[in-house]
Amino acid sequence: MRVGYKAALTNDLLTLPTLQPLSPCMSVREKFELDNGPVEIERKFLVASDEWRQLAVRSVRLRDGLIAAHKDRKVRIRIAGDHIATVAIKGPRIGIAQAEFEYEIPIPDAERMLSTICQDDTLE
Repeated sequence: MRVGYKAALTNDLLTLPTLQPLSPCMSVREKFELDNGPVEIERKFLVASDEWRQLAVRSVRLRDGLIAAHKDRKVRIRIAGDHIATVAIKGPRIGIAQAEFEYEIPIPDAERMLSTICQDDTLE
């Protein structure tokens, strides 16, 4: 389950509000635009039980493939449901932040990339 919230930028410093857990399991992923481009902050929490499933209101099938990885950088393709496909280019992580550029691409292109370029490096 992903839950987003807004952050304030003050003198190029990122200030995050206090996050109140909504369930025993939660992944929070924020994207911000700073002076040098988009930045992702992803936080992960340990799942203690399956109780969170009762709170889920929908699910989306994800297909994810790694095109390239070098040191602390990577390029991935993702298809969410049957409606959205994206390519993401991720830079090195600095603390909890990471530069990430994500662009929507045609689903047929993403399908072909997953089957020909990613092959065994896919998750579903």
